[in-house]
Amino acid sequence: MIDRTEVLTAALADFGELAAINGGSLTVLYSPAGSMRWTGQEEVLVQQPTAEALTAEGEALDIVPGPRGDLMTINGLDYTVLAIDPDGEGGSLMTLQRRYLD
Repeated sequence: MIDRTEVLTAALADFGELAAINGGSLTVLYSPAGSMRWTGQEEVLVQQPTAEALTAEGEALDIVPGPRGDLMTINGLDYTVLAIDPDGEGGSLMTLQRRYLD
């Protein structure tokens, strides 16, 4: 059986991007809106930007499941974290919304 945490850890090491959130940093797999994302069973079109990270690393920065409002910065772009959904296998998917500051 494939260990989802091991796969996510390897993907983060190879393709992860550093995100700033809650005064710390977190390595995430970032998927911008309009891109294709693999769900484990099929490819789907990403309607809103998302970031996926290891749940344990997120918890260390007080990034816990549920509705949020945290500011996350990826590649110099600011996002509001709308929701955090754990996958039950060691990862969490964060739904993001682009934030335009004045």
